[in-house]
Amino acid sequence: ACQPPTKLSGCDFSKTQLREARKFLPDADFQYQDIRATTYENKSFDVAIGISTLMYLTPQDLPKALIELGRICNTVISVETDSRYLSKKQKEELNNTADGRFDHDYHAYFLNANFKILQSYRIECFWNPQINTLGEMGYGVIIAQR
Repeated sequence: ACQPPTKLSGCDFSKTQLREARKFLPDADFQYQDIRATTYENKSFDVAIGISTLMYLTPQDLPKALIELGRICNTVISVETDSRYLSKKQKEELNNTADGRFDHDYHAYFLNANFKILQSYRIECFWNPQINTLGEMGYGVIIAQR
């Protein structure tokens, strides 16, 4: 049986990022939205994928974003720098950075937002020490449903 084509949608609060995304995926529907309170209908999407997006939210805003994600989609796949996978030294260095990253335990945030964790595991990302002195960072992948 033939599968219908997948419709790709995306949102960001950066108009610059949206402009760049449209260059790569001109047929996708990209919208300027705030993930803490979107205009999407309930369960509009089968899957929402975020890569290094939640890390820019404050600890106060992260739960709001997860509640919103649970409202608009069935499954969330999140790839973030996860404090569960960082050494004590990396956590200290990360907390001293001024680039918007926060030391989050995303697994705990997803559970607190009433998500069911389907999978949670570590992946590694190797940073160029010339650019990022924190070295190898612990990234976590969480696949969750609400």
